Amino acid sequence: MQDFADIFKHKNEIREQIKTKNIPYIPGTSIKGAIRTALLWYYAKNNFNDLKNILETELNNKTNKKFIGNKFVDTCFNLNYSKKDAKYDLLKFLEVSDFMPDEQNKNMKIDKIETYALAKKKVNFRKGVIKKFESIGFKQYIETLNGNFTGTIKLSPQ
Repeated sequence: MQDFADIFKHKNEIREQIKTKNIPYIPGTSIKGAIRTALLWYYAKNNFNDLKNILETELNNKTNKKFIGNKFVDTCFNLNYSKKDAKYDLLKFLEVSDFMPDEQNKNMKIDKIETYALAKKKVNFRKGVIKKFESIGFKQYIETLNGNFTGTIKLSPQ
């Protein structure tokens, strides 16, 4: 059960779900970004030495912190690595529409989200270090929507 007094107290801090004509939806760009992140994670996991070498080189060259890792992302997604241009992006052919909720699933609710981080704790010298998730004390209220969403993902013929 939600604590409505607490929600009311934080009513100006509730993160709203994106909507069009007051109907919530998931932007296609968010889904495409999630697909890109999943592919990049898979590539990094299977090409860890490449990632390590690129990052070490960038750190040794004192690359601007904002751009560290870009070279690795380019090796994953850029079809012509020598040119930085969106037309060479591997995912330019992927078209993702906005995903809309099914008719019966348009009712939103407010949920309290708590942020956790992986913490390392030393237990004793025999057990070594254990990892566990601990709350970092950051809480926020967000609009949420459960249910099915419908949209399309296709490859562009261009």
